[in-house]
Amino acid sequence: MTDKDIINRFKASYAFDLDPFQIEAAQHLLDGRSVLVTAPTGSGKTIVAEFAIFDALDRRLQVIYTTPLKALSNQKYRDLLEVYPEERVGLVTGDLSINPGADVVVMTTEILRNILYQNPQRLDSVLYIVVDECHYMNDVDRGTVWEEIIIHAPSHVLLVALSATIANADELSNWISSIHNPMRVVEHLERSVPLTHFYYAEDKLIPVLNSKGEINAKLERLAAKQKQLKQEINKNRRKGIKKAVMPVISDAQVGRELGKQQMLPAIYFIFSRRNCDEALNTCLDEKMALTSPEEKQWVEIEIKKLLDEHPSLKETGSSTENLLLALPYGIAAHHAGLVPVLRHLVELLFQRNLVKLVFATETLAAGINMPARTTVISSLSKRTDVGHRGLTVNEFTQMTGRAGRRGKDKEGYCVILNSLHQSPYQACELIEGDFDPIDSHFSLSYNMVLNLLRHGERKEVRKILQRSFGQYLSNKEAINLSLQLEKKKQTLEQIKPTAETKSYVRHLRSQIRSIQKQMKVQQEIYLREFDALTRVLQYFGRLKPNSSQRWELTSLGEMTSHIRAQNDLLISLVLENLEIEVLTPVDLAVILSTLVYEPRRYMKHDLTPCSRTAKKVFKDLLYIADDLRYIQEVENIHLPITVEFDFAPLVALWANGSRWSSLFKFTEMTDGDVVRSMRQLIDLLRQLETVPHMPPEFHAKIREALPLVDRDLIKLIY
Repeated sequence: MTDKDIINRFKASYAFDLDPFQIEAAQHLLDGRSVLVTAPTGSGKTIVAEFAIFDALDRRLQVIYTTPLKALSNQKYRDLLEVYPEERVGLVTGDLSINPGADVVVMTTEILRNILYQNPQRLDSVLYIVVDECHYMNDVDRGTVWEEIIIHAPSHVLLVALSATIANADELSNWISSIHNPMRVVEHLERSVPLTHFYYAEDKLIPVLNSKGEINAKLERLAAKQKQLKQEINKNRRKGIKKAVMPVISDAQVGRELGKQQMLPAIYFIFSRRNCDEALNTCLDEKMALTSPEEKQWVEIEIKKLLDEHPSLKETGSSTENLLLALPYGIAAHHAGLVPVLRHLVELLFQRNLVKLVFATETLAAGINMPARTTVISSLSKRTDVGHRGLTVNEFTQMTGRAGRRGKDKEGYCVILNSLHQSPYQACELIEGDFDPIDSHFSLSYNMVLNLLRHGERKEVRKILQRSFGQYLSNKEAINLSLQLEKKKQTLEQIKPTAETKSYVRHLRSQIRSIQKQMKVQQEIYLREFDALTRVLQYFGRLKPNSSQRWELTSLGEMTSHIRAQNDLLISLVLENLEIEVLTPVDLAVILSTLVYEPRRYMKHDLTPCSRTAKKVFKDLLYIADDLRYIQEVENIHLPITVEFDFAPLVALWANGSRWSSLFKFTEMTDGDVVRSMRQLIDLLRQLETVPHMPPEFHAKIREALPLVDRDLIKLIY
């Protein structure tokens, strides 16, 4: 059978014609080349992944399909079940393991990384790895995982990388080709549904660009007017005069305008959970209703069914209460402060067009299947952990990419709200600006060092580190330094040594030494850190040199290599020092929660619900953490070491059988954050359930702790 026959058989399963870029990508795969497919949201990148599945199953081989989020993995698993028999599809996340040996297994990227370290033979019969949302490689905290799976992917596997449009696709592809199979870039820049941008100002929707693709003259006048107004405000402020400023745009007013212009359904992006809830409350206060009587009744039936199945939802906070009041009217909020079961309900109702307007944080732009006719961008800047900053082109495009439903809308719309703190010119820069490049965020951890040393000595590990994208970019910089060095040396050779040139010669020699030093650092940017981490692991008895002077994992090192968490070594040190026999399963869960909890902000904690035994261990935790912190400082290592007690009382209450509502006497956390933190704890407990070189009594108590924590609303994951 020819390649053309295979592609034609695949095409026959679709009711529409495939785009040329999809056929091009399929041909590359059949030719034995990996592909990096970059295209706007909703343009059909997923078809390429579907071809990979079709081809692998046709050859009686397997596919691993990775996504960056559990919610996306769960959604992709459900999508595949609509196409393939249940026995051929599997799902593995930190929460679920369903049919892990299936022909097509969906998993989070971290799960694949762990498999490549712990059980690489699992991929012997895998033909394709689909890396969905590959642009997550640019994520500062998690981007390293994408680099690690590309570095360690077996050579017989082809990569199907799907990404939003990025600036340096060729550079990324060249790196992958240099360490793996040849890869081709398949770019598709056109949206399947055209997008028109509007600026909402002075109660009107104004097109951002005119027919020539230039900024609308009305917006130029608006920008000039706002500039003058800001100057007046600043002038009056200096004089101590308070004058009314530009009125704030009402979210309900925008929603009504979208309805009037037939631009619903819409996703209304607001960069704050609290402001999402306030926008929803405004719509409730103004009695906005976007559903027909029949639609309202259908939604009420869905809500009643959900509350009957999960009565604990009635105990959740005001965000839940207002959401349930608003849903029958076709309005919703969607953010991480809500429990997952409610976010899933909003997604389902929106997909069925029973919810017409969703106030959402930008997490909704991260691949969840909720296409809309319109997206609203409430601000062109947002608050981050390091201060306020403007949106990047990639962030803006990811959100606006949700607008325009293929097969439903002839046109999609993006509405940008006016503000005194931004200019219409900023909107133009984001619409027409260049995409951001993918950078390297490769980073070493104790877990990674141990797993690398299990399979080879320092010389082999050095080769692996040199395969990273970070080293690839650094090598390119080293070439530039090399050219600078040659120029400096040539200049030095041409200078005749005299009393007048003595100072200049000394300066040139100093520059040459500096460049040579930089080149040495650039050539092995990770090796020094690797050596420092090995010294720390040796100090704490996780590594030892064997008779051949090669590093060997001790039993404690083996145990640490199976712990995949930010505090990996600290968790291992704590386990080493626990008196298992005096601790209950609840105590274990409470103690471990202090090592995985990531607070969004500082909160006072009341440890009353925790047992005396657990509180005694808390003091030991701080000593162990201080010891590790000191050794890291000596070795100039900057890995975070955190012990947080805020969440411990909630774990104690929950694991001892308390009701949901009783948790919130001890915390200001939202319902969604409690679920997220409990699930992080459960993920660690599941790892420790089988961690090697711990006594059977420990494993038994961890198994007892799991159902005490993983119950009721915590267990409802989608």
